[in-house]
Amino acid sequence: MTRLAGKVAIVTGGASGLGRATVMRFLADGAKVVVADLNEANGAETLAVAKANGHGNDIAFVRRILRQALRHDVGIGQQIHVKRGTDCRIENQARAMLANSLRGVVAQLLLKRSDRPGRIAVNEILMANAAVAAIIREAATQKLQDVIVSGRAQGMQFMDDTIWALLEKGIVSAHEAFMKAIDKGRFRPFLSPEEEALGNAAGAVRNDERRR
Repeated sequence: MTRLAGKVAIVTGGASGLGRATVMRFLADGAKVVVADLNEANGAETLAVAKANGHGNDIAFVRRILRQALRHDVGIGQQIHVKRGTDCRIENQARAMLANSLRGVVAQLLLKRSDRPGRIAVNEILMANAAVAAIIREAATQKLQDVIVSGRAQGMQFMDDTIWALLEKGIVSAHEAFMKAIDKGRFRPFLSPEEEALGNAAGAVRNDERRR
């Protein structure tokens, strides 16, 4: 089947389990796939499986999460083309293809609960629209956060906002929220005095520096 020919899929958490199965299905349907995951060993294994199935030229791995993957310096689509030895000028074409084919991206993290045993999922949701397409074409993906935050009415949600809501409800601890957040400085004030060193080591902006 080639119903997804000409499309580029970004699969976060695609290096194992259900994510890997999703990657293989997309490849089988003709899409080019970028696997964004933090586990490099599993990523390498996923690439090997794809190659064994005849899709070695249609898949790339980046050690990133959603917005980091979209911000990757050489462009998501280009990762696949460069592996074939295509000239780097294909970057603009790859961006255009991604801008036209992307419909939405969902990234997920699991946080340890503090109210009871277990974990809870938090999601970041990006819905493709004209602004997102323009950002991808222009390689200005640092603007994606603004689009997500302003797109709440369309169902978008920013990862840190979701984590913040759980922290306010007492579902996750300040430590867990800080460790999983992107903007560490936003969560640093809620760390206990004993964990101040953790905030400094993680590069969070100190309170007195924020006021300058």
